[in-house]
Amino acid sequence: MEALILSDLLNYNSKSNFTIAFVFLPKNKRDAINLVYNWCKVSDSIVDAELPNDRKKQFLHSWVVEFEKGLLGNSQYPILNKLSIVIRKFQIPTEYFLDLLRGMEMDLTKNRYNNFDELEIYCYRVASTVGLICAKIFGYKNEAIEKYAIQLGKALQITNIIRDIKQDATKGRIYIPLEDLQKFNVNEKDIFENRMSDNLRKCINCQWERANNYFLEADNLLVVDEKKGFLAAQIMEEVYYYILLKIRENNYDVFTSNLKVTSYNKFKIAISCWWKNR
Repeated sequence: MEALILSDLLNYNSKSNFTIAFVFLPKNKRDAINLVYNWCKVSDSIVDAELPNDRKKQFLHSWVVEFEKGLLGNSQYPILNKLSIVIRKFQIPTEYFLDLLRGMEMDLTKNRYNNFDELEIYCYRVASTVGLICAKIFGYKNEAIEKYAIQLGKALQITNIIRDIKQDATKGRIYIPLEDLQKFNVNEKDIFENRMSDNLRKCINCQWERANNYFLEADNLLVVDEKKGFLAAQIMEEVYYYILLKIRENNYDVFTSNLKVTSYNKFKIAISCWWKNR
């Protein structure tokens, strides 16, 4: 455990589509969000390490134990002891973190999902929980914000799933529900061999519509008097919705299209969101 985790802890500062969203936060909240994000990245690195699954399960179990020790300030890893301070300060339910780890564990036990009901559980665990954690740090009064965080998390995760179909296939994973593959007569071999077909485009469009509906639901749940405090969440939403639109503009070709958002476009999105909320 030590060799893997310590090497990751020393290198957990990485960039993502979320980074630009944190810029406008007050320093105390920005520091808290960055700590949570870095904890997520370290946790995720265990699952994605090039090791046998049984070893990764052992590491993940040890990481959960260390997280629980960290809640008491007794972990050997400073990031976990610091995280416990954030959890107490912002009154974040520890179950959110444990659910997130359960979601990561699913990647070690499942590489297919029979239907969307199964996938939705995964999306909640690996994405909605992050939204709920962030919401606690942003601060809110209206309980509808919790549903907003859940629905937005699912929208972001399904967008990720569509964008990363090619990358996930290299790991032997297909997140599109088997029920949908069968409905649109898509052969898994087409995905593993990166072959676009009309049937696959229709199947991906089905996932696209699902993500789009979650974005719409989230928008309807973000009440006006909470918008200023959730500027970072709105920036994240706009960045990922930009990706979703690019997927459709490229006729759902996730094998050859460049679906990354440039730093310039992220900056434009962030400034636009800030201007609307000033």
